[in-house]
Amino acid sequence: MKEIDSIYTFYLFIKDSIRVTGRIFDRQLPGIQKRTMFESMPYDEFTKSHAIALSELDNLVVLSLFAAFERSLRNNISDKLDVLKTISPKNLGNGIYNLTSAEIERWRIEEIFSLFGFMVARDNIDRLKEVLKYRNWIAHGKNQNKKPPARIDPKMAYEAINYFMNSMTKM
Repeated sequence: MKEIDSIYTFYLFIKDSIRVTGRIFDRQLPGIQKRTMFESMPYDEFTKSHAIALSELDNLVVLSLFAAFERSLRNNISDKLDVLKTISPKNLGNGIYNLTSAEIERWRIEEIFSLFGFMVARDNIDRLKEVLKYRNWIAHGKNQNKKPPARIDPKMAYEAINYFMNSMTKM
């Protein structure tokens, strides 16, 4: 969870930095843009690029948040597999452990979500599935013919992930 919190905190820092850059450009303070790509950039080009940069930042952060969440979730389940090593006979327990450990990387994330359906509200799982669809759209090149049904911003992704992870820690 710490990595997810860090990603979101750094996102807020970078987003505010980009906003401040926009305000500086708006005020056209002499010399402040020296030795930057903004030095000779026309105002219209800057405002267009500024908006695109904020949007792309949002997309990359959703992707990053979900990747960290998925890794955390798989690691959490992997940690619980150690109990398989206690099965008798030991060779059987170790064999089941090794097979399961290797296969967990192939499990569909939606199936992993459903494992926690007894302790995580259905609407939260549904929200995470929307985040997943958006993340997949970003990760696979933003195919305009396969747009996800909802636009997900980093705050929405973070809150859905945070709720899920907090529900899991109650186990």
